Amino acid sequence: MNKFLVLVITTIIIGACNSTLPKYKQEIELCFQSYFQHLSDQEFDKAMTYLPEDLFSYVSKRSLINSYEEAYKSDDMSFIHYPPTVTRIKDSLKIQDKYYALLSFKERMDIVIKFEENILEETKQEDLKALKKIYKKRFGSSNVKLNDKDHFEIKTKKRAYAILNEGEIAAWKFLILEEDSRQLLQELLPEKLHNSL
Repeated sequence: MNKFLVLVITTIIIGACNSTLPKYKQEIELCFQSYFQHLSDQEFDKAMTYLPEDLFSYVSKRSLINSYEEAYKSDDMSFIHYPPTVTRIKDSLKIQDKYYALLSFKERMDIVIKFEENILEETKQEDLKALKKIYKKRFGSSNVKLNDKDHFEIKTKKRAYAILNEGEIAAWKFLILEEDSRQLLQELLPEKLHNSL
């Protein structure tokens, strides 16, 4: 079988698999990828359009953008984000005037530590050991790997709620379900969804 025919058949199969997802789930995945792409490209203003407006009554857009800018412009480290892989999107639920869909995804982020040129190797190793301990506590010990002298690879599995206001089309917003944000999430999500936090 020639390579062109194999490529055509593969494209048809992939297209058929993707088209089996309901349209709204395809929209969720597309919006989610766009959200992460804006973060990766450091387009934080654009990324804010993928967060629910309710969130900004608890924390301002400006302070969120500032925290992202501080992290990304750090002299001590740099971040490399990879597109998340959505592994599952549950059927949406309509609660009052909004739709909610729980999604699961895998995320990979690399953190490159920037050391001063004249740092002692012993100090560098102590710093890396301390950072590794912090990252393992934050992300789980099996999710953190030190790839080379100064490069951490972090892989995580997370969940998020995709939220759409009734009457809007393809304007999904996202709340990542983080353990340390549980109290805020309980304020933002309907009580019916609290058991998934």
